[in-house]
Amino acid sequence: MFLSYIHSFRAVAILFIVAGHCVYLFEWQQVRWQELLMKSLMQNGTVLFVFVAGFLFQHLSHKFQYRRYLKSKLRNVIMPYVIVSLPMITVQALTQRGAFDPEYHHHWPTVAQNVAWSLLTGYHILPFWFIPMIAVFYLMAPALLWIDRDGRGYYLLPLLLTVTVFVHRPSDFTHIWHSCAYFLPIYLFGMWFSRHRERVMAWHDRWLPFLLAAVVALVWLEVGYYGRGGAIGSAAMFSTENGVFGTNAVQKVLLCGVLLVMLRRCGQLLDSKLSYMADVSFGIYFLHMYFIQAYTRFVAGDVFPAASLWRYWLAVATVVALCIVCLWLARRILGRYSRQVVGS
Repeated sequence: MFLSYIHSFRAVAILFIVAGHCVYLFEWQQVRWQELLMKSLMQNGTVLFVFVAGFLFQHLSHKFQYRRYLKSKLRNVIMPYVIVSLPMITVQALTQRGAFDPEYHHHWPTVAQNVAWSLLTGYHILPFWFIPMIAVFYLMAPALLWIDRDGRGYYLLPLLLTVTVFVHRPSDFTHIWHSCAYFLPIYLFGMWFSRHRERVMAWHDRWLPFLLAAVVALVWLEVGYYGRGGAIGSAAMFSTENGVFGTNAVQKVLLCGVLLVMLRRCGQLLDSKLSYMADVSFGIYFLHMYFIQAYTRFVAGDVFPAASLWRYWLAVATVVALCIVCLWLARRILGRYSRQVVGS
């Protein structure tokens, strides 16, 4: 059964991801509290992306065939990842940046090794670490499906989500196994949410005001009390050099249910407006950093404009719009092959 509010959730998730990366397009020194607020609210949006991936995996698991599943992911995720990566990897190889920089601590002696390292870690474009990580989840699909069909593994979910709160995200995004430890409980949470969808949605619907209040309280705790914004980054799992308790992970997990309830309540009012963005959400993920990096390298240089909320949201809207235009053109030119080339 097609769930329109889940489809709309994909659009919201990609907006969070783009908005989280656009924070760095401005100088926030004069409005430091706004920077922390935007980081707290908009960054770590990958939690939403992973949650909906787990939800959809369980929702579609009744027709699961491992070979066909891997073939689909290879064609529709891994192939566009490689194709979209090639321009940046080529530029970095020619200019000796990224993994090709001899001073980089994971620099390899040959070009082929550095290309392989870039693709296996996503080091060449900041958000691309997500693909190697989610590929691990794809390979784990039979085990995840067994957990869902058996059901008893979900009793460990509170403990696993506690692990997410304390393991933190890796400061070095090439630490893929560290990212797996942080996000796998969230993927399982999405699966559990889908398995018990009606009952869990009804609970969230009933307690929505209190859940919203909890999200606001966690934002205040993070920004007002701890004076930070976004997920804690750590050099190793469970290290505490930047903090102990990952309040942002709790905030985003609560926000998953809150957003789903709000999207279902809004129904057709938002579904039609978000439908196309949801359709091309993976394509926006693949392309948006190209526009952000092009702006920072060729327009801003070393001087970033002073931040204001209207400029910030204008930048977010501009990046999303440019991605959508490019993806629309790709569909017009490549037809049904555009998904294999740019992800949508």
